[in-house]
Amino acid sequence: MRPAVFLDRDGVLNEDRWPTVLRLRDLVMLPGAPEAVAALTRAGWPVFIVTNKTAMGWGLLSEREHRAIMERVLDPIARAGGKVQAWYYCPHNPLRGCECRKPKPGMLLRAAREHGLDLHASWMVGDTWRDVRAGRAAGARTILVGGSAAALREKQDHSVADLPAAVRVIGDAPR
Repeated sequence: MRPAVFLDRDGVLNEDRWPTVLRLRDLVMLPGAPEAVAALTRAGWPVFIVTNKTAMGWGLLSEREHRAIMERVLDPIARAGGKVQAWYYCPHNPLRGCECRKPKPGMLLRAAREHGLDLHASWMVGDTWRDVRAGRAAGARTILVGGSAAALREKQDHSVADLPAAVRVIGDAPR
């Protein structure tokens, strides 16, 4: 069993657009995000992306479009020397009540089963209360980036400005 770092996508790796990133032209990577993932990779952390894709459940985003956007996210990460082990997403609308949609920990639990991960030694990095709650429910340490007012009422372990700052926290913490 090994620890890992779980990253939400929108708001952590790329700009969070309203209502969401629906087209390739809408995707804007956040400054320093690809390099931050590369730093985690160099430090030996397996990195996973876990993201809710409500737009798929409402029929606003197709599987094909989602895959194209994910490839566009992964490309600058790879060019910076980073590696994402796998990415998981919940395609359901919030009314479905599935187990994979954050704040439930389903995606993290699935990744742990499939990749032999120690969730209690892992980190969940996200920009919303849903991310924090999913990480806590899975037993991971949590880092909130950005800090919306609603999210700040959660009991995250750390609050930082962005993913590069989260990587510094992870690097300074005992494994």
